[in-house]
Amino acid sequence: MNETTALAHTSSLVPEARPSGENDAAFVELWLGTKVSVHARRAYRSEMDRFRQAMDKPLAWVTMADLPAYPEQLG
Repeated sequence: MNETTALAHTSSLVPEARPSGENDAAFVELWLGTKVSVHARRAYRSEMDRFRQAMDKPLAWVTMADLPAYPEQLG
């Protein structure tokens, strides 16, 4: 693999600079599919909906600095 081929290959693995969040719901559903319990899926889905609403930005933009504020936003 030459340098040009390697660069082209790795650039396809790099996420877009400004994610839109349009795939966040599908991502969450994919993750929820790993949960065996129907009850766990329901609880996690509800919590993820609240989390995404509280963050008010695409999941790819959520940082560790955002996380401490989440419980405070729940009221």
